[in-house]
Amino acid sequence: MTPQNFATVSIRILGVAAILFGVIFAGESLVKRALDMPSLTSSSTSDAQLDDTYYVISHFEDAWLVPGTIGVLSGILLLVMSRRLGTWLARGTDPES
Repeated sequence: MTPQNFATVSIRILGVAAILFGVIFAGESLVKRALDMPSLTSSSTSDAQLDDTYYVISHFEDAWLVPGTIGVLSGILLLVMSRRLGTWLARGTDPES
């Protein structure tokens, strides 16, 4: 296997892993929002705001949604650009050795 092929395959594996981790991070929040159900990270099911801590608890799921979305988007970018990134990473290596 040439260094370029090895780098390309490695980048594709990292891209798939980033997509999977992103789906795991963002999946619970997205499904709960789509079904309009209370999140597992929220301890309250009512919308009555008792004090400032309710806002923090009920919006804690955004801390999982944003990194998950970034992970999915970066994984897609890695899959699309894997051949060019593999060529760039393998530059200067000697394929005969």
